[in-house]
Amino acid sequence: MEQATLPAPFFLKLPNATLPGCRPIGSLEEWHSPLAKQHKRRHLPMNTTNTTNTTGLLGIICPVDDASVAFADCAACAARGGKPCPFPPEVLAAVVQRRPAFQKAPGEDLVISVTELIKCARRTRLEAIHGYYELLGGLYRMQRGTWIHGVLERLATGEAEKRLEWVFRRNGRVVRLTGKPDLVRDGVVYDYKVTENPPRGRRHYACQCGAEVIKLGRARKYTCPNCGEVGQQAIFSTYDAPAPRTSHTWQLRMYALLLAKAGTPVKAGEVIYLGPKEIVRVPVTLDEAATVARIKAQLDLLFADEMPPALADGSDDAWACDYCPLAEVCKQAPPKS
Repeated sequence: MEQATLPAPFFLKLPNATLPGCRPIGSLEEWHSPLAKQHKRRHLPMNTTNTTNTTGLLGIICPVDDASVAFADCAACAARGGKPCPFPPEVLAAVVQRRPAFQKAPGEDLVISVTELIKCARRTRLEAIHGYYELLGGLYRMQRGTWIHGVLERLATGEAEKRLEWVFRRNGRVVRLTGKPDLVRDGVVYDYKVTENPPRGRRHYACQCGAEVIKLGRARKYTCPNCGEVGQQAIFSTYDAPAPRTSHTWQLRMYALLLAKAGTPVKAGEVIYLGPKEIVRVPVTLDEAATVARIKAQLDLLFADEMPPALADGSDDAWACDYCPLAEVCKQAPPKS
């Protein structure tokens, strides 16, 4: 659940050019349209200068008047009752509080968390030169997950929320990778995910000829593309168990790698999806060699002169594009940063 900010020196080489399709600060509200809501865009991009105060997440979109408001101003407004805000002041203060960014030690070129490293590298690069505001409801949903994590941490019987770090070199740069697994117990690393849509298993039906069939409603009959309508006695079924999201797999694997570097290796991993009505526990296969290769590949994308590619259509993580704060800017980004 941790957040990290890539250090400014790393991004100083990025130009401060205006990208096509960006809007100045004064016209942010133009992005807050019914069409944007329809496409689940909960964030608003904007064009800014490359300083520490105008890049990344800058504040919220007020639920009362759609104004772009800095975090401190939002909390102050709620405390004095300036607007008929649907959020109680104490809840809003908890939602808009920001964690301090990780600080580099002398000689380090980059400090980055596992959570930041596994996300879209293109988005990370764009966040370094653009600022954005997020709908308050979106931040509330994320913060609600953090609150649940806090309760589970207090009740855990294993080692919970321990900060891990690994310092290494990549292409001449000193990198510190940091992460905080939700729980480590009996040689297993666990990660909780609060979600409205946990992964589900799927049952497949096939005809004796080998073709996949379609079940006809609740009747015990099926349609085969080769044999036509067939009865239940002519088909067999297989079941695919729920699988973890791709990003969650890499996150847990990186936690396992950090644990190994800290001298406490684990033998297995598990993602626990906390849905609104059910809990889905999904095992994760650990692979140290693949994890190291993944870390190298992600760092190479972040350090490269070229802008990283967008997530491929149809990929397991492509859904994130619908919620990306810089989706419109992403479409117009130049090939070189």
